[in-house]
Amino acid sequence: MSEKGFENVERRMICAVDFDKTLEVNGSLNHVVAKYMRRRFDEGAFIVIYTARPWEDRALVEAFALQNNVIFDVVVCGKLRYDEMICDKTRRPEELDDDCKKRDEGRSAIDSEL
Repeated sequence: MSEKGFENVERRMICAVDFDKTLEVNGSLNHVVAKYMRRRFDEGAFIVIYTARPWEDRALVEAFALQNNVIFDVVVCGKLRYDEMICDKTRRPEELDDDCKKRDEGRSAIDSEL
């Protein structure tokens, strides 16, 4: 991939998270989404904060993420290539908490077998 910020992403899952109404809702951090991003990052995913906002807003999006200790690799405005999209219109943030719980249960079962 040749897009700026994606130089070291080969063979890593790309998890794209929408900014407006997904990571940021009415000026506040959506903690469920931020927790899911951390989980995906810990699993080796390349985390992209995506927004349809103009490139001039990139610094604002980055500042929000940094101020809220959100883990991410890059912020992208415009078209994007990804493997998973977390967005208020695709995979809804309220579905993430259940997904995290299912993964934790699966890990507990594997740990108890070891």
